[in-house]
Amino acid sequence: MAVVGVGLTSFLVSTLLYHVRANSTCMPSECLNCSSSNAGNCLLCSGNSTSFCDVPMTCSKDFKVQLIATSFTVDEGTQLNLTCVQDLPQNLTIAFEWSKNNQLIKGENRSILVMKIKETITLSCTVRSPCGDFSSAPQGVTVNDQAGIILLICGVSAVVIIILLAVIMKVLIKRNEVQREARKRHRQTHMQNISSTTTTVPRYW
Repeated sequence: MAVVGVGLTSFLVSTLLYHVRANSTCMPSECLNCSSSNAGNCLLCSGNSTSFCDVPMTCSKDFKVQLIATSFTVDEGTQLNLTCVQDLPQNLTIAFEWSKNNQLIKGENRSILVMKIKETITLSCTVRSPCGDFSSAPQGVTVNDQAGIILLICGVSAVVIIILLAVIMKVLIKRNEVQREARKRHRQTHMQNISSTTTTVPRYW
C-alpha cells in the first residue's frame, strides 16, 4: 500500500513538474542580455546551455521594433508601403502581425504591409519570436484633406478670374476713352478746316 502511495506521489510530482516546465518561458541563449554592464546580475549568463527557461526580465534583451515608410502623410486612395524593422537575431524564427486601430489585420504576416489609405488611421507591428513578443509604437497615418485642397484651388481660381476681368474691363474702358478723345480731336480738326476754308473763299461782288 505504501509503495502504491509513493508511486502515485511520484507520478503527481512528475506531472506537475512537466506542466510547470511546459508553461514556463523558455528562450535561446541569443535572447539573453549578457553583454551589458548589468550582465553580472543575470546568473544565466554564466551557464553553457543553449536554451534557458524562466528567464527574468533583467536577463532578456529589449529588442526594438519600428515602422518605416517614405511618408506617413498621404493623399486619399494612395498605396502605402510600410516596413516593420526589428533587431532580433537573424537565426531565430519570427512571425509578424499587423494591427490597424488596435485591431488585428488578418492575413498580413510579412515584414512589409501594402495597403491603400482612405482615412486617417493608426498602424502597429508585432514581432513574435522565441525571445518573446515585441511591438512597435503606434504610428498614425494622416490623409491629406482633398476637399480643402479643392476649395483652395477653386478660391484661387476665382480670385485670378476676377482680377483678369477687372484688368480687361480697365483696358477696354481706357481704350474707349482714347478712341473718344481721338474722335473729339478729329471733329475739332475737321471743324477748324471747315472754318478755315470758309474764311479763305474769295468774295465776288
